[in-house]
Amino acid sequence: MLTEKKSNSDFVTVECLLAFDKDEDKGQILVLMRKFSSMVRFAYKRLLHGAERKELKKLLSRKYGINTRYPADAILLRWNKKAGKFSP
Repeated sequence: MLTEKKSNSDFVTVECLLAFDKDEDKGQILVLMRKFSSMVRFAYKRLLHGAERKELKKLLSRKYGINTRYPADAILLRWNKKAGKFSP
């Protein structure tokens, strides 16, 4: 069952229950989710200290051993378009 939560922001949150045929698949997704969460926190702290987005994207990719799509999304999640700055 999918539920959609609307807010005043540009994002729509969709909650769903993931079902896996194998425990191995579930483990891989959990590892990826942990890495992504850590990337978001790491990126935010570096951006507050003046890191360039392009260099940060490369750093995150190397540090977490993941392709650049995920680091780019981690950086983007912290960008507040209306305020024109990064937000917590």
